[in-house]
Amino acid sequence: MSQKHLDRRIAALHALAQREFLQTDDLAAALRHVAETVAQTLPVERVSIWRFDRERSVLRCLELYELSQQRHSSGLELEVGNYPRYFDALAAAEIVAADDARLDHRTRELVEPYLKPFGITSMMDAPIHSTGGLDGVLCHEHVGPVRQWTADEKIFAVAVANLVSLVLGSWEHKRTEAVLRESEERFRLALEASRVGVWDRNILTGQVRWAGNVESLFGLAPGSFTNAYTDYLDRIHPEDRDMVARAIRDAVEEGKVYDIEHRVLWPDHTVHWVACKGDVFRDQAGQALRMSGTVMCITARKRAEEALGQSEEQLRQAQKMDAVGKLAGGIAHDFNNLLTVIMGCSELLL
Repeated sequence: MSQKHLDRRIAALHALAQREFLQTDDLAAALRHVAETVAQTLPVERVSIWRFDRERSVLRCLELYELSQQRHSSGLELEVGNYPRYFDALAAAEIVAADDARLDHRTRELVEPYLKPFGITSMMDAPIHSTGGLDGVLCHEHVGPVRQWTADEKIFAVAVANLVSLVLGSWEHKRTEAVLRESEERFRLALEASRVGVWDRNILTGQVRWAGNVESLFGLAPGSFTNAYTDYLDRIHPEDRDMVARAIRDAVEEGKVYDIEHRVLWPDHTVHWVACKGDVFRDQAGQALRMSGTVMCITARKRAEEALGQSEEQLRQAQKMDAVGKLAGGIAHDFNNLLTVIMGCSELLL
């Protein structure tokens, strides 16, 4: 190989190894750039990047670049079960270089369904690995007379496959972080809409983490709570503190269900109600490690119950008065009848 070709490959690897490329958010654009760079650098007619699906039953083409047509495409699929020798070779070797792909025992299975339709005669496939093992493959497909792959070309192919692995890993990491952020945001909005707070207490250290609308349930501004367990207890109505502390202790020490309602005292001295539920998490020995749960405002419900209770009491009093009135009316009627008889008899006597 000439020095000129070597310099081109080194320059190509250097360009692909740039930080901004490896950490790109646009995976499709990055893979297009890889395929074009490799096809032009080697050169080779077809360069493609493939990846297994989640079940590892299908190898799907994410990017295919055809040098002579300067054309990009994707979407081809290969059923893994139909090509056992080829995929076994990928899993076992650093590179599968078949000078005559139609005769090589590792790639012969691909002749009719894949090689002949596209005019491919020689293949050089470098496995793409991730932390979970074989994740995909970078394919170099030569069209025309059989081509003998050189040692330098194989080294170049393996290096590019490793770079593609980094790009895929970085993109997956960013995508996972984005999904996690979106999930956390939806969870936060749901908590705010439902006026529910979440807490998690480390039983060993006593520290508590808060999320959602916890402070607002206690009449406080966001961020007012510290991570001290006593900060929460101090906000409970004095008459309910022992009951709450006892319920927590019973849940931790005796495994009882923690599901209580209690009053809280706001800074403006108004009384509000909350409902608390929680679960205790233990190690294999049964030692309590954490206690997590929710706290929800139930003040409106409690006030409605109180109002209903007062209405029911007023109804009961009215019913009592009605009964007494009816009794009195009945007695008066009977007494009036008796008085009429007495007066009649008195008139006869007179």
